[in-house]
Amino acid sequence: MSIKQSDVYRRWQRLKDLFLLETASLQPRLHALQGLTAVLPRRTSSAMRARCFQLAGFSVGEGTLIASGLRITGDGDLFARLIIGAGCSIEADCVFDLAEQITIGNQVTLGPATMLLTSTHELGGSRYRAGALSRAPVSLGAGAWLGARSVVLPGVHVGAGAVVEPGSVVNKAVADNTRVGGNPAVKLGVLSASQP
Repeated sequence: MSIKQSDVYRRWQRLKDLFLLETASLQPRLHALQGLTAVLPRRTSSAMRARCFQLAGFSVGEGTLIASGLRITGDGDLFARLIIGAGCSIEADCVFDLAEQITIGNQVTLGPATMLLTSTHELGGSRYRAGALSRAPVSLGAGAWLGARSVVLPGVHVGAGAVVEPGSVVNKAVADNTRVGGNPAVKLGVLSASQP
């Protein structure tokens, strides 16, 4: 191969590598699902939206309602990494980072714009602080209630019947029937475990 031919070959190889890198996380089925559910009326059709998620391959329990604007990110087999129980209510504009498993128990309520994050970056050197990507699952116990704009960070389990106050950032496990709030979230009290 001449010098010019090898230079052209290297350029095409770099272009191919860049294309593969940039398209690695494309999810045609997810994009089709989000396009379909985006045309449903914003304040209604929560049951229909949940059914669309089921038909697309996500595990969504019966009676679950999904409001508009649910944003799902991640790579690989996203459809195997999300389990939503029965009778849940997921309000508008929530974000699910499916770099790792998210498990939502039965009867869980997520307020508007709640974020469930399963990936973050390790602290890197001074030239590039966002170091290597790390992933850890998130789980929400049955009956938990996460207030609007709350954020659950990677590796966190929110216990059954727990309440996370609006705007809180949860960076460690929350015990069953415990109320937490703040940034970072701290224990605000213990809730009754009795059924109404």
